[in-house]
Amino acid sequence: MYGNDITIINAGITHVITPTIPLYDHFRIVGTATLVGNVSIALDGSFTPTKWDVICFDWEATVTLGTSTVTIFGTTLTKEQCLGKGFIHCMYNGSSWDVRYYTSITDKATGIGSGATSTALTNGGGTITMDITKNDNTLVLTGSPTLSSSWTVVAGGTPRAGDMQICHYKATATVGANTITILGQLLTTAQALAGNSIVISSYDGSSWRTILLDPAPAAVWELGAGTNSAQTVGTFCDATGLNSVSEGLSSEASGNDSHSEGYATLASGVRSHAQGSITIASGNSSHAEGYQTEGIGHSAHAQGYASIARADYSNAEGKESVAHIVASSAFASAMFAIPGDCQELKLFLKKVTADATPADMLLAFGGTGIEIPTDCIVDFECRYTALQTAGAGGTIGDCVTQKITFSVQNLAGTLTLLTQGIATTATVVTVAGDIVYYESATIGALAATCVPGISGTKVLFVVTGEATKDVQHSCLVSMNINGFGNFSI
Repeated sequence: MYGNDITIINAGITHVITPTIPLYDHFRIVGTATLVGNVSIALDGSFTPTKWDVICFDWEATVTLGTSTVTIFGTTLTKEQCLGKGFIHCMYNGSSWDVRYYTSITDKATGIGSGATSTALTNGGGTITMDITKNDNTLVLTGSPTLSSSWTVVAGGTPRAGDMQICHYKATATVGANTITILGQLLTTAQALAGNSIVISSYDGSSWRTILLDPAPAAVWELGAGTNSAQTVGTFCDATGLNSVSEGLSSEASGNDSHSEGYATLASGVRSHAQGSITIASGNSSHAEGYQTEGIGHSAHAQGYASIARADYSNAEGKESVAHIVASSAFASAMFAIPGDCQELKLFLKKVTADATPADMLLAFGGTGIEIPTDCIVDFECRYTALQTAGAGGTIGDCVTQKITFSVQNLAGTLTLLTQGIATTATVVTVAGDIVYYESATIGALAATCVPGISGTKVLFVVTGEATKDVQHSCLVSMNINGFGNFSI
């Protein structure tokens, strides 16, 4: 049976339900209020309810909580429940009241934005608490202060997983040495002055997760002069190549599909990449990294300090090395006068023979012999291998391996083999024409040989196989170069 309506007012109410005859067990809660005091509806404490007693309420009120609360039979309603329409069922279980709130589907709370609080920021700063249990889950900040103290917005109350706080920052504040922090998000000076940012913070069950939506974030990239190119803003970078990217300070990507990054780097080769400081990648598909390195050859790679990969497919690393022969690898730890005058240089020589005719071994992509620069001494350490791969004679898989060492000097264009301080030793080494051949290791009966020699300003490697045998010859050549005078590579 319906009893009298219960009307909620701004000041709040304390309403006690006293059982009478006839028994009123159904009430309407009405009113529109913005609370400055609490609301409490409860059974008269002088009466003891009987197990399974039921009292019901039709919630027809529209109540903005503010900092106040609404409690019905010991259960506190949420801000959404207070704003919407619903049905409240209270049943006594023998020791306490079980309270259930059923929301009206057709007339529920309007959701986020309902009861939004608007606060004008002042010069003096302060702290604003957004209590998740109240109606201020949406906060709008306005005003154009010049701060003498900082502003902080914090979350209050006991949150549940999924709770969300939203702050629409519409103020335009000059912060100076002060700050504005919203739900853990520090606004930059520019963001504080520009306004129109949104801070969203959601509770994941253990902590708040906060993001900032800035409608006008500071630009980091801009279009370059090249088609489909990009470069960093305000850093004097230039992306002039097609599909190029330039970033850092004073870097330039002028090659198509190139990328420069760091300080004063230049990627001028097609598909080249320069990074670090004052590096140059001028070869197509080259890469220069570190400090003052250069990738000049096609697909060359220079790294470290002032190293130069001059030849195609070469690699230079360490400090002040130069890779000047195709597909070679150079390493140095410093120089005497110019890059490369004190370094190790490695490369492979290859040749295939099908008979016993002597033949020069080849550099990568063709060419015979290793040109010795003017005014230098080069110490050679060579690891030669020969392997039978086909042929009517012999056995496939037969092989020879041998270590060969010698040294050569180019003095003003004249090559000379250095005299070896070692004599022939049976079964260990053979010294022939100032070249040391260590005893070879073999499998089977293959009798292939490799004989280095001087021809003009080159060192040639002549290999001899056997008739009716297809033989793969390879030689890993490691050179210790010491240059002087007019040395240049």
